[in-house]
Amino acid sequence: MDLDTRLTELYNDLGNQQGELRDSGALGKVFNGLLEEVRVQHGEDPVITEIDKIGFNFSGHTASSAESLRTVVGQMRTVVRGD
Repeated sequence: MDLDTRLTELYNDLGNQQGELRDSGALGKVFNGLLEEVRVQHGEDPVITEIDKIGFNFSGHTASSAESLRTVVGQMRTVVRGD
């Protein structure tokens, strides 16, 4: 599966969630893995250089909301597509 397809899947999945994200860490690992792949291919992009990896605390919470993370994934997808 190519990077654009995986980003689109994550973007769509995040569209089904609202508010604070609660996760055991799987979502963070998926996002961080995709971010790393985008950085390898598009590391010179000024938006990509400003995106930080996300982490979850021990209770499964992160500071990111589903909506804000979806916006970031949308930006990553735009860079990958060259839009």
